[in-house]
Amino acid sequence: MSYTHDVIKITDSLYCIKDVKSINKYLIIGKTHALIFDTGFGFTDFKPIIKELTDLPYYVVDSHSDVDHALGNYLFEEVYISVYDYRHLALNDEYKYKKEQVDYRLNKPGSLLAQEFDETEYFKHSIFEPKYNLIDDGHVFDLGDRTLTVISIPGHTTGSIALLDSKTGHLFTGDSVMKYNVYYMSEDNEPLVVYLQSLKKLWARKNEITAIFPGHGDFN
Repeated sequence: MSYTHDVIKITDSLYCIKDVKSINKYLIIGKTHALIFDTGFGFTDFKPIIKELTDLPYYVVDSHSDVDHALGNYLFEEVYISVYDYRHLALNDEYKYKKEQVDYRLNKPGSLLAQEFDETEYFKHSIFEPKYNLIDDGHVFDLGDRTLTVISIPGHTTGSIALLDSKTGHLFTGDSVMKYNVYYMSEDNEPLVVYLQSLKKLWARKNEITAIFPGHGDFN
């Protein structure tokens, strides 16, 4: 039993590993490789969950640099992130900022995080422990029977990206596209005109998209 993760099977090759009942991390399984999209808070190690679902080697990719999508990077040896968001990771690694996230989640009504969270161990780690590979628009991840193409969509952050699955038409959007709301009201956002251009960029490819899988909330 995991108090920090819920596993939702979407298809035989796609799983949502929901972090603290809030963040959608996706496991996309191909023929030769798999891919993890976002690592969540990293409060607990979810690699054993991945191992239960696939024994393939896998890529780890951040949709963007926000704490709830990238703090778990330390759990992995190698991570891919947009060249434009890498610099934001330093802020996420500050103790004060991380402590705020921990305290909020531990004290949230109904939270069971304390039953399996080791705070002392957590703060021993740094988000900069992995090797980082910097990617940009058009980068392709080959999973053997399909490719996942990076679409740069600045707005929510400078380096926000989406991934488009060539086989299924599934679009994975992080915080840039949601079903019921828009995460665009913070000082870290790009100008609204930039965000709107990114949405138009996705809309221009609407015929390639069959379903949208956001970083929070319900799937399309």
